[in-house]
Amino acid sequence: MTNTHALTLDHQSSPLCPNCGAPSLQVSTQTTVHYDLTYDPQAKELIVTGEHYGDSDWDLASEANCPICSWRGTLEDCQPQV
Repeated sequence: MTNTHALTLDHQSSPLCPNCGAPSLQVSTQTTVHYDLTYDPQAKELIVTGEHYGDSDWDLASEANCPICSWRGTLEDCQPQV
């Protein structure tokens, strides 16, 4: 996925976490999945016949957290100083 809000960083040394300086963070997003269902009267259960995944995206307002020190904030909080 291409993101128009991607940050250009020196992959080896750019600290992202504003608390501990860790070079990587985790970003939380959500997506919607629509299921196609039928009912099997003999088994008396719903059967999934298809899945349709919605879009997922992130931007600078997205929730971020550091797996090293447990810092939580937004990506805007942790932009590197250039």
